[in-house]
Amino acid sequence: MEPQTGNLPAPAASTAPAVPAPTPGPTPGPSPAPPARRRRKTRVPVLADGEHGYEDVQRKLDQVAQAMSTATRNLVQIDKRLRRTAEETGKVADDAAYAELDTVFVELTLEVGKAQQEAAAAARRVLEAAREAKKAAIAAKRAHRRMYAALDRVRRGRKHRTPKPGFFAG
Repeated sequence: MEPQTGNLPAPAASTAPAVPAPTPGPTPGPSPAPPARRRRKTRVPVLADGEHGYEDVQRKLDQVAQAMSTATRNLVQIDKRLRRTAEETGKVADDAAYAELDTVFVELTLEVGKAQQEAAAAARRVLEAAREAKKAAIAAKRAHRRMYAALDRVRRGRKHRTPKPGFFAG
């Protein structure tokens, strides 16, 4: 008897002429993964692009302030939604208790409401951090302008390039 391969039974001995077995084609690879869920692309300023001129720094600080302003608007909406949902969950728990549902379900609904309130509080903390970051970016832009605007005007007014830092140090 011939050895078996896989789950196929051993071929029966026959008197028919041997037919060459077909050569297997390339085995298909694993099925492709489902397409990844596409995320909405948000534009985030690139802060380490090697551009450190006066105008570049001013532009980057503007971009940071704008990004924080956008984040603030989005976080305000998230905070409102979370608080509204937490309030509605509390009402559902009250209705469930009034309908004399099992106390397990009432307690679980109350826990969900509490968790949503905690999430709203966390969103408010992130919102405040975004507001502070926006204020800091604006303050940094003003300080940068105050310290370097005059130097930038002088450098742009020259027709010759300014020497590298440390050139005059000896």
